[in-house]
Amino acid sequence: VKLRKARHPLLTGNVVPIDFEIGERCTVVLITGPNTGGKTVTLKTIGLLTLMTLAGLQIPTEEGTEIALFEQVFADIGDEQDIQQNLSTFSAHLKNIVHILENLVSNSLVLLDEIGAGTDPAEGAALAKAILEYLREREARVVATTHYGELKEYAFSQPGVENASVEFDRETLSPTYRVLQGVPGSSHAFTIAARLGLPEEILEQARASLSRKEVEASQLIEQLEQSRRNAAIAEQAALAARAEAERARAEYQERVRQIAEVQRTVRQQAQEEARRILSHASEKAENILKELQRMNRGARKGASARQKLKALREETYSALEPAPMEPAEPVPTHHVYRRGDWVRIPSLHLQAQVLEEPKNGEVVVQMGAMRATFPVDQLRPLEKAPTIQPSSTSRATSSASEIALRKALQIAPELTLLAMRVDEALSLLERYLDDAYAAGLSKVRIIHGKGTGALRRAVQQFLADHPLVASYRLGTAEEGGDGVTIVELKG
Repeated sequence: VKLRKARHPLLTGNVVPIDFEIGERCTVVLITGPNTGGKTVTLKTIGLLTLMTLAGLQIPTEEGTEIALFEQVFADIGDEQDIQQNLSTFSAHLKNIVHILENLVSNSLVLLDEIGAGTDPAEGAALAKAILEYLREREARVVATTHYGELKEYAFSQPGVENASVEFDRETLSPTYRVLQGVPGSSHAFTIAARLGLPEEILEQARASLSRKEVEASQLIEQLEQSRRNAAIAEQAALAARAEAERARAEYQERVRQIAEVQRTVRQQAQEEARRILSHASEKAENILKELQRMNRGARKGASARQKLKALREETYSALEPAPMEPAEPVPTHHVYRRGDWVRIPSLHLQAQVLEEPKNGEVVVQMGAMRATFPVDQLRPLEKAPTIQPSSTSRATSSASEIALRKALQIAPELTLLAMRVDEALSLLERYLDDAYAAGLSKVRIIHGKGTGALRRAVQQFLADHPLVASYRLGTAEEGGDGVTIVELKG
């Protein structure tokens, strides 16, 4: 039997759940402790939940509970003395125990309350010990309550027998109703008597009459109880610390995964943009040559066009060169990032804009068409918003091909709208479609996610009426499925 946070189903109010085990490391458990501490309630809880399980009923316990399917469940609980039948407390208990022993089978659960009570303590303890040994040898599962010190010693010395106790708080002079297995409990008779008003002189006389062995045993039990409480407190603190460490570890791993995903996405986009920019620039340059040849402008004009082609290619390759590695910079200690601030991300060689106030040491930023979360210590502030400085060539000419080339160096082939509001997403989508068209892109991917489908419907309704959109469709499984929409732009 393994009970986890078990409650007696008839108790109401602030019920203290119990944990209890029997059957693996021991087959007999002796529960000791003060009166009104919960020993009898523990017996009744074990027996009642076992019978409820055998009857197919659900029981009030938590995950991890196990109940054995016993063939017999016996109980001797309460005082059955009867003056008409000449039954004293002792004889009433003994009559029940005789019935149990006569009908005992090996797969039985036996619950005995105050075993050996109601007679001479020495004889009662000896008789109780013999009964428990008889039941143990016949492989019954036995839970018994007692106040006898001899039985506590028996549980210490006999294999398969274990002490347990109900906890008593000496500070508040009241029971906690928690069951502690592995340590015996003290009856706390003197403490309870003092709380109930027994004169101190009587208590002093009673303490003086105890033998030295009894005093030492009582002190040892109290020390064991205190050690158990301290160990329980330390265990709870260790479990809490472990849970916090696991949470921090999971958070760190998620942050590393997120940063790695951003880096992977940026590299992939950079490769795609590089291929597209080179192809776009070369195609435009070749078109210039063909147009000049058709107009028969002459060899000199053709040579000039080839020089433009060479300059265009050099400018394109220059734009595609990787940014130089930035030296390590100290982390700003007192800088406060605000919504709308521009920042640099040295690890990615990118610039971004802050979308939200920092929370828990992290900040959400927008990098082009992509949104991501970064730790504050990975950001560096920019004094002002970045501007695109036109080259000497672009200042000298404002042809459509050069405008498209500059657009192509900035625009990504996809737009991420995840976790955005509809109005915010549509505003960003409108600007993105204008830039993508100006850059000469023929097909783009809009990442809106699946979710409830509200953002997807709003995006597709917007695309249906947009003058630059030739057609649109949901992505294939390889493209992202229902979480993306593929847009074909007009030529």
